[in-house]
Amino acid sequence: MVNQTAYNSLRQHAPRLALALLFQPERQKATLSTLLLLGLEFDRIAAQVSEPMLAMIRLQWWQDQLDTDNASAGPLATHLKNQLLSGELTAEDVSSLLVCWRQSIELGMSDSADNWAQLIYLMSVKAGLKQTDFAEEIGRSVALSRAGKPVNVPSSDAIYAQAGKGSEFLICLAYLAQQAAERDVTRTPFLIFGLLYQVILRPTSR
Repeated sequence: MVNQTAYNSLRQHAPRLALALLFQPERQKATLSTLLLLGLEFDRIAAQVSEPMLAMIRLQWWQDQLDTDNASAGPLATHLKNQLLSGELTAEDVSSLLVCWRQSIELGMSDSADNWAQLIYLMSVKAGLKQTDFAEEIGRSVALSRAGKPVNVPSSDAIYAQAGKGSEFLICLAYLAQQAAERDVTRTPFLIFGLLYQVILRPTSR
């Protein structure tokens, strides 16, 4: 039985982002959910800490979690430990994300879109996509849309044609970013209908 604890946490804390994983295989949801939750946590650290040095200390705490066998402190740390123990994520994976957030904080760019470009790229690798060229572009669009900025995302047809089966989460993220940038979307049923259209009905190349 697949452990859905991480996915349930994502649904609780970021329900719109959780919609992006609706069509992924159950075995992938924990890994991809954990990565999205880490991205949100690193953003929170970067945005809420007024002193960069304090933000660095908090990010270092997450680095230390990769090197310790002590009991996890909090649900997200537990999700991360489970992924590390299962081998779905490695310490190098998480360290690569921490490097991105550290660099953006050093540059005074706590909301750098490049952070999410790296995050979504890593998700694409973990999802086993045959090509990941669109991942960074979509990651930047997700970050920009969360800041209320306009985005330019590839079509669902183009994403599927390049990345193939398993890329449904990229299609969903692109759609969600576009919708968030264009309008105040508050109705989950509307979003789900739109996602169904993008993933199941719209692409004709399948």
